[in-house]
Amino acid sequence: MKGIAKIAVKLLSLYLLTEFITEGIPQIFGFFYSGQSMRAGMIAGFIVAQLLKLIIALYLWYSADMLSNFILGNIEESLIKDINYTKLQSISFSVVGIVLLAINIPDLVQFILEYFSVPSGVLVNDLPKLIANLAKVIIGFWLLIGSNNIVKFIRG
Repeated sequence: MKGIAKIAVKLLSLYLLTEFITEGIPQIFGFFYSGQSMRAGMIAGFIVAQLLKLIIALYLWYSADMLSNFILGNIEESLIKDINYTKLQSISFSVVGIVLLAINIPDLVQFILEYFSVPSGVLVNDLPKLIANLAKVIIGFWLLIGSNNIVKFIRG
């Protein structure tokens, strides 16, 4: 089971790294070569969010063992490969929680940095986006930390 969790975490890491390479790098260079004047906070917010994606991707890759131990606890790997569907569901909920956190924390940081660099009232239209990002982060933490309780509730 820990092997499955480790593979899932590493796949998420590769996804975030690919997203950083395909979206983040071109946009960061676009800021520097566009010649448009933008507030420093707006640029910093975007760059920090993109670099946070890279940092999260690297963290997930190098701490996949630790995260799989956190997700599953101290269960013993049996020589007989019986599938424990309760643990598999718990892994799935935890990985979905990690996905939500890894995708939405950079967006939340970007919004906060942009909010403090722009005159008040400009980002009021983005308030629903902020609330949605906060909700996703809260749900992500809940899925990551409470996955065993969720599975127990579902299974009755």
